[in-house]
Amino acid sequence: MEHPQSVIHILCTRESMNFRFQNINYNIVAGDYVILANMSLASGFSESDDYNAVTMGLSKQFVMSMERLRERLTD
Repeated sequence: MEHPQSVIHILCTRESMNFRFQNINYNIVAGDYVILANMSLASGFSESDDYNAVTMGLSKQFVMSMERLRERLTD
């Protein structure tokens, strides 16, 4: 992982992917959305042959700034 301090967002759009997070195995399929806040706790990524996803790595600072903006807009 190039940016271990990033919050990783994954939207599975086709087939499936398996991974382990905090010693729990997960399987995501098309339509599932996953947020991994600490990639150092994730391992064992394995995708099906036709797996496809939209993946974004957002800095923790950006994610926190969006939360502060949301709080201001809802007050």
